[in-house]
Amino acid sequence: MIQLNQIDWSKLWEEEMKKASGVASWSFSGAKRGLNRWEEKINRPKREEDPDYASQFLQKIKLNSQDKILDIGCGAGNLTIPIARQVKKVTSLDVSQKMINLVKEKASKENLFNVDYLHKDWEKVVISKDVDKHDIVIASRCLGMFSLKKELIKLNNASRGYVYLSRTVEEKDFFSAEVYKLAGKKYYPLPNYIYVYNLLYQMGISAKIDFIKSNIREYYSSIDQAIKVWQWKMNELSPALEEKLRIYFSKSLIKVEDNKWVTPPFKCSWALISWKVQKDLGKEGQIENHRINFDFIDWNQLWKKAVEKSLWMKREVKPEKWNNFALRFNEGIHKDWNNRDSYVSQVFRKIEQKIEPDFTVVDIGCGPGTFAVPLAQKVKKVAAVDISSSMLNLAQKNAIQKNIYNIDYIHKDWEKLIVGKDIDRHDVVIASRCLGGLNLKEKLLNLNQMANKAVYLTWITKVSELQKKAYQVINRKYSQEPDYIYLYNLLYQLDICAQVDFIECEGQESFLNLEKAIEHYRWILGKLSLEEENKVKDYLTNTYKKTEEGKLISPDYLKATWGWALLYWWKV
Repeated sequence: MIQLNQIDWSKLWEEEMKKASGVASWSFSGAKRGLNRWEEKINRPKREEDPDYASQFLQKIKLNSQDKILDIGCGAGNLTIPIARQVKKVTSLDVSQKMINLVKEKASKENLFNVDYLHKDWEKVVISKDVDKHDIVIASRCLGMFSLKKELIKLNNASRGYVYLSRTVEEKDFFSAEVYKLAGKKYYPLPNYIYVYNLLYQMGISAKIDFIKSNIREYYSSIDQAIKVWQWKMNELSPALEEKLRIYFSKSLIKVEDNKWVTPPFKCSWALISWKVQKDLGKEGQIENHRINFDFIDWNQLWKKAVEKSLWMKREVKPEKWNNFALRFNEGIHKDWNNRDSYVSQVFRKIEQKIEPDFTVVDIGCGPGTFAVPLAQKVKKVAAVDISSSMLNLAQKNAIQKNIYNIDYIHKDWEKLIVGKDIDRHDVVIASRCLGGLNLKEKLLNLNQMANKAVYLTWITKVSELQKKAYQVINRKYSQEPDYIYLYNLLYQLDICAQVDFIECEGQESFLNLEKAIEHYRWILGKLSLEEENKVKDYLTNTYKKTEEGKLISPDYLKATWGWALLYWWKV
């Protein structure tokens, strides 16, 4: 079976670009052809869209008044102009002089004098020679001018801070598909964001994902002009096809004011992908197999193979073990509730932004009320589900201490819950750190089925060096859980486009005493021989600091740094 590091995402992208239909095909051929075609103003397709693409884009990026922004493929300045109102400087770059002139006109009308203009092919731009590094680099709907990998590296290297790019998720352009059908051809859209995202991951960049949605209409000044546009898009039209299109356009285009002929509106969504600049993009590993369609990759099976290699995920954790760990887990949760920078607090703030008072919520693997208790103060009803009776007892005690009585407690393995029988559908489902095991696809489908409105789940991305050190002490090889990218691709294959954010927290590890520390590492490491346990004791005694109260605290040079991917989706 193909392995993750054997998929050449750059090559897959290139092959999809070759197949792309009509106007899309210029992108593979490079900016030279693109320049010639985009300068043919009379033949270019003209599009109207909801005015909030730019406003949504701007709402989702972080700007400050001292920023210098590079807007690549600036077009008519839909982003350049509003950004220029907010920042110190914008460099507006485009391969088309006519586009640059449009931006100049708009900036002049608004008396904006903080815009620089660069008429140049982005492929040929030399960073630090033709253009300086900027605080933020933006590439809105303009990828594909040349080799995708080189382009992404160049975007990264042009920035001092962050990169934001947008790429199509889905364009429901039924009008174009029908035109191609009349021509006896299949309509192939441009490759979408999933190739970009996987290539970034392969390059060592774990990027955030948000989404922008809009409605689009393409318009023409006349039926004759529509024919010219489609002649341009398809490179040629036979007389017979031209006659077919005239009939189709006359029936399907909508005549509106100012003598415009407009296509029916169609929905389009874009992924807004962003990352903090990486100094070393890393190597992509050995790549052997690339000629495989994305849809034919069995991501669930890839996940299973990766899980089988993970020592941690192969352990069988019974309810009794969770019961034994419940008190320590409860101590940690109380600390996390009071620590703004903790994992729990950071995830809670993300969820809190979108929930409403009349919502119902399920907290899967709730522990001692990790999210159930704080969320119960915000919503109508919460169901707290856990396989451990001790965890549920603590959750109930924590709730009563806060005078919370709108939580239902369900003592059951959540994977065996039957929606409509064991549990009702709820508005929001939360699955925090509880997706281990082989049957990932079934779990994701189960979570999605439980939710009326949204699902939030987290998965580990970075394990504390303290935990890894414990494995070294007893001469065991540490193998981390498979990364979130398997999970994300499987969701995508299930027609779920999830947003991605990242949670990271850092601090010192502390224990009430040595016995509590040993108990914790028995949980982490599994069954220990007497020799191994003595090694762990020696390690903790010699490495950790002991306070006057007898507590053990990890040393400053060994930080307890943890990272998680937060994946979430809202149902339309």
